[in-house]
Amino acid sequence: MNKDWVGLLEKQRQAILQDSKKLHIINAGRMNHGKSSLFNSLLGKPVFAVEDIRTTREQQEAAFDRDVILIDTPGLDADQSDDTAAFKAYKRANLIVFVHSVKTGAVEGEEIRNIQRMEKESASPDYFWKHFILVLTSIDEYSAEEADQAQMQKIEKASLENIKKACGREGFPVFCVSNTRYSKGVEKQNSKLMELSGVQELKGFINSHLGTYRKEQSDLAQQRFAKAKEETLKAVQAERESEASQIAKEEEKWNDWVVRVRERAGGFSSIKDLIPSIERAASKASEQDYEIDRWQDKVEAKKEARDRALEKSEEYDYSDSIFRQLKSKSYWEKYKRLDGECEQARRQLERYQEKQKCYLDEMWSHIRAAETCLSDGLKEFDSIGAGELPHVKELQQLHNNISEQIAKNSRPSNSSLESAAALQRAIADDASQKAEAEKSALRTKVQQIDSVIAAIKGYDVNKPIK
Repeated sequence: MNKDWVGLLEKQRQAILQDSKKLHIINAGRMNHGKSSLFNSLLGKPVFAVEDIRTTREQQEAAFDRDVILIDTPGLDADQSDDTAAFKAYKRANLIVFVHSVKTGAVEGEEIRNIQRMEKESASPDYFWKHFILVLTSIDEYSAEEADQAQMQKIEKASLENIKKACGREGFPVFCVSNTRYSKGVEKQNSKLMELSGVQELKGFINSHLGTYRKEQSDLAQQRFAKAKEETLKAVQAERESEASQIAKEEEKWNDWVVRVRERAGGFSSIKDLIPSIERAASKASEQDYEIDRWQDKVEAKKEARDRALEKSEEYDYSDSIFRQLKSKSYWEKYKRLDGECEQARRQLERYQEKQKCYLDEMWSHIRAAETCLSDGLKEFDSIGAGELPHVKELQQLHNNISEQIAKNSRPSNSSLESAAALQRAIADDASQKAEAEKSALRTKVQQIDSVIAAIKGYDVNKPIK
């Protein structure tokens, strides 16, 4: 895991403990709806910047009472980072002051969705709605005329209906405020304007509830921490689910890998099948040695006898004696007979030599097939990442020895080929052991997450907060 979830949860708890030392009244709403102006009115001085452009980008704080802080948040839906900062601040709220300018009509659409998100991320829905007020600003846009007031009431009614329809809640306090009237009233020392502005009514409501908020601080802290614990647990469980899913895929890959190694190792059984064929061909080739030696001796004997007959024929050939001439003729006839027998013996020798060559070719063909099987297997082991398995390395050494013997036209021993073939089971076992070790390491990650989940679940939500 990349995060110390328990440590983060403890930090959140400490932050909640720190927050519980003060009350936090936090405004919320879209940009340019009068949030900063409203809080300036409550403070009675221009503390927060007021512009028609995006000004508040991070939450700003100002003291409202000895242990009460007003927090001016960035306007919603103007920038993603602003929204993130604002929603982070809302979680600290003892009171949410949702500000909406009636110049834009009723509360609807994205504003409703923002309220729903605030409720979802709050300590609890019940706490949220008991500490939520709606402030309709810019009421000075409408005059005291009956028609304008009717329009104002229509906007307020539509806003409340929209919130009830989307959130299922009603009965929360609603205030209609004009920051412009209040600032003019302050400037002109006109108590009537200040009263009509609605700001004093709102401020009185807040002051009257501060005692209640203070009494609720401990319960709020407990609820906030329970919420933080719940969210942390969900995040860790989501991480576990993601990790488990990834591990399942990785385990499947390792299982497939073992199958591939086993299949490749199983191919070495053909080497074992080739050994009898090699032995049979070698034996047949060896059997020809006796006949080859015998017929080589016959060829040599016939040649010697033939050559002696030729010498005798030539020795008597030039004599005037009829007897010697007949003798020469007799040897000549013997020479021709022996020459024919020699040729027959030579042909018979060649037949046995050719037969032996065929058997030897067959033997070497089987040997090379065995060597090719080993070579191809080792290449495939390397390609699938099995080249470092202990018995694959042993097989590599055997292959090197066999290849060297073949290069020297020396027949590899049956035992070396049998050893290579016998390694298929050991290689398959190596693969299984490696896969199990890797899968075990993967499962350890889930076990670690499970231990974190257990630690979070066991974290005492009701631990006394001082």
